[in-house]
Amino acid sequence: ELSEEDQQLKDDLQLAVERLAGADTSLHRPALEVLRSKIREATSSMTSVPKPLKFLRPHYEKIKETHAAMADGEDKKFAADIVSLLAMTNDNGERECLKYRQCGSNEALAS
Repeated sequence: ELSEEDQQLKDDLQLAVERLAGADTSLHRPALEVLRSKIREATSSMTSVPKPLKFLRPHYEKIKETHAAMADGEDKKFAADIVSLLAMTNDNGERECLKYRQCGSNEALAS
């Protein structure tokens, strides 16, 4: 059972993923900003996997697919940054963290 605060975080992340995967490209940047903000807030202390990364695990493939479908540009690089960070918690042996980091913006996502 999630606390009210954790449920709100999970809902906020889910909404951001839905907006990122949606057809309205004007919502992509704000959705990416929400994801980055929530990840940054939670990564000041890395004693365990931060909650945003745990809650985003089920959406990993969807975010990867969304990234692949995006037109080249800053939003695609931003999405690659998010995928790279999520890949650290998905141990599938494919080194996707590095793959997506190289495609990304080279901007720090976590604090």
